[in-house]
Amino acid sequence: MKTKAKSCPAAHFLDKQNISIDRMNLSAYLNPRIQNGEVVRKMIEDLHKERGFKNILCIRTPTTGAWMDTLFKKKTGNETRLMYTVGAMTANSYMKRLYTVIEHSDLESHIRALNVQFDLICIDPFHEYAESASDFSMLPLFLTDDGIIVSHDCYPHNKDWATSKFKSGAWCGVTYVAFIEFAYNNPDWFYVILKNDTGIGIMSRKPMQQLKNTFNRELQKQLIDMYKAGDDTTYNFFCANSKELINAISE
Repeated sequence: MKTKAKSCPAAHFLDKQNISIDRMNLSAYLNPRIQNGEVVRKMIEDLHKERGFKNILCIRTPTTGAWMDTLFKKKTGNETRLMYTVGAMTANSYMKRLYTVIEHSDLESHIRALNVQFDLICIDPFHEYAESASDFSMLPLFLTDDGIIVSHDCYPHNKDWATSKFKSGAWCGVTYVAFIEFAYNNPDWFYVILKNDTGIGIMSRKPMQQLKNTFNRELQKQLIDMYKAGDDTTYNFFCANSKELINAISE
């Protein structure tokens, strides 16, 4: 996403009385004025400050996830930073300094070769369905039992930003469809989408405050079928039912 970033006020991620990972205070990150990844970056850094993750995996593409470039300004020493390309995409010299650049088709084998289980996986996938769905399906293989996955661009601001095919500029694509499909296929996990910025999706195998796993599965299946049938009203259906579909919250 390439929208103008605004400064993010300081916020405490977890209450001072309880810093357990299942006591997330997500309300601190629902400031509607904050955009372009600043809030998700702040949330992740606060969480790491409190939790002290041993291994962190960050994944972006040349067209998504620029907010990760400044994630952890003080490097933790336990980050793995990957950038994958799709089709004719190329990474510039700046990107190559920050990330190991690979093709998307090699992503799973590359992570497997690292022989690491990650406590935190941050993903800003290529927002077409195939890549987003593949990433969500594959990444849990490399997540610890207590780990969480955080994805950006899970709630597009408007229909123009939710096109299924890539376009330059403001674009969230259909990552939201892939996120809901993963939830439909994995009902034992816990989920939330913060309706801030362009949507912050969080998933965990274990219960966490404000994450849920009781959804309207009929609506989830309907949305998935609508998208796959090319229904032009899929995004509108998502917005109208996002709370029941995937626990999308704004307060």
